[in-house]
Amino acid sequence: MFNNKIKGYLSLISAVLINLLIGNLFSFANLIPYYQSYLHYKHNNDEEISLMKLYFIAPIGIFVHNTFPSFMGIIDQKLGIRTLTFFATILLYCSQLIIYFSIEYYLLIISYILFGLAASSTYFQTLRNCWKYFPKKKDLISGIIFSSFGLSSFAFTSIADQIINPDNIPKEGNYYSKEISFRFLNYIKIFIFCIIILGSISSILCFPYEEENYINQEKNLQNIISDEIEKSNDHLKENFSFPLFFKIISLLFNYILKTK
Repeated sequence: MFNNKIKGYLSLISAVLINLLIGNLFSFANLIPYYQSYLHYKHNNDEEISLMKLYFIAPIGIFVHNTFPSFMGIIDQKLGIRTLTFFATILLYCSQLIIYFSIEYYLLIISYILFGLAASSTYFQTLRNCWKYFPKKKDLISGIIFSSFGLSSFAFTSIADQIINPDNIPKEGNYYSKEISFRFLNYIKIFIFCIIILGSISSILCFPYEEENYINQEKNLQNIISDEIEKSNDHLKENFSFPLFFKIISLLFNYILKTK
């Protein structure tokens, strides 16, 4: 249906979209004060919900994200990058549903684990798939995908601030007001909507590169490099004069002796 060039560009768009979602993992800690206030009111002004408990949970998702990429690479080889991208979308969706419906802070652990698994399953695998389509532009492809991952934190943090607390109203004691706190759920709704739309588009646009074509392409590149090296060696052999070389060396040697 599409040639390899078009598939490559579509796969790159897919990688950018899914990285825009999973990059939010690193910005979600900024929302913890609002989540704390939300739980505080849901538990009828329970004073035991502290920020320390919630901030202790936050690094779990990052740990999972950095621990499981190799395992996800094995799954990628078995199921394919498109299935893995769809799987990541489902994990993201479930992680946000847990936050939306739960009123117990320890369930945030499960949410972060699911989010971390989603990030680890697509972060490197989508990059690797795009590298295969653009073997001569790996640096550019890496820059585009990594930029989308980093842009996610900035974009969704700004969106969250505008939805939850656009006037930057400070806390009332240890918690935000009830009105501000419950806007936290509005942001979660919007992020879930983004997951459904962007995740679905990313899963559709992701085209796994055929390994046979990739191997043949790598062999062709190696053959081209070998041919260029042989041509360079032949050119040096044809144009290099050994008598001239020894004459230059003797002149340099005589010059050194005279200067002494």
